[in-house]
Amino acid sequence: MASMAMETPKSDTFLPPIEKPRGLMLKLAYFFTRKQFGKVLTPLKVHSARLPIGFGQFYAKIGQLDKKLQVPPETIMLIREQVARSNVCLFCIDIGRAFTIKASMNQAKFDALEQYRSSPLFTDAERAAFAAFGMQARKGYAAEQGQAPQTIGYALTDTPAGLAAWMLDHDTDAYYKIARSFVDGQQPSGNLTREHIVDNITLYWLTSSGASSARSYWEEGQETVRAAGKDPSPVTVPVGFTTFPGEIWRTPRSWVEKAYPNVDIYFNEVDKGGHFAAWEEPELFASEVRATFRSLR
Repeated sequence: MASMAMETPKSDTFLPPIEKPRGLMLKLAYFFTRKQFGKVLTPLKVHSARLPIGFGQFYAKIGQLDKKLQVPPETIMLIREQVARSNVCLFCIDIGRAFTIKASMNQAKFDALEQYRSSPLFTDAERAAFAAFGMQARKGYAAEQGQAPQTIGYALTDTPAGLAAWMLDHDTDAYYKIARSFVDGQQPSGNLTREHIVDNITLYWLTSSGASSARSYWEEGQETVRAAGKDPSPVTVPVGFTTFPGEIWRTPRSWVEKAYPNVDIYFNEVDKGGHFAAWEEPELFASEVRATFRSLR
């Protein structure tokens, strides 16, 4: 049997660093990084030096907005460590801790970060910031289902354990509520008992609905692309809208009225329920549906 040797490509596929940058701003950046670190960092020489000048102006604007937000430096560092922990970036955590120690920040807070909901070390504003971050950080499912639903669909129809894991780890609020049902000694949140959670997973499993339900994200994304730049079709039927406190974001009435300006709206804010409101609080959800249609009788 004849063997075929593969030739190694002679051309280097990596971008070469730019040693002599153009423009005053980049020259200053090279100078100060060389002064601080003893050398010009590779990302600066390879990537930043190739960006158009507009990018520098853009980041300058972002920096100005960042200063106007007036978020305490300690809160910023806590959120950064939260991000690093979410991405299991140990190097990022070490670098962040070095800055916090140098700035004489409260290390006890960073050590208690995982218990921010209950720890007395954190203010209400800090808890709200971490909770908001958590809501927005857990979006991997939406990215995967929106881009390649069939890829995850094979796993969702192959093993019930994989289906259960994918369904249970959705948004932060639902995740903690569902987890409570499987911890001994804790009361279930509303209707989210072990039996009802397993029933819901079983319904998807027996009907092989994992892939098709994931595909709905991709289909919605395609429709969004097709509708880009076009005025949305006017809504002509009455609208009922209930805001649940545990939803990924809480929609105010002003947004609802702007989205449906020409119709009668039933709007209400309730004190419990989240993203899966009909599953979590079926009686409350049903009462809201009844209230919506009561005015139309």
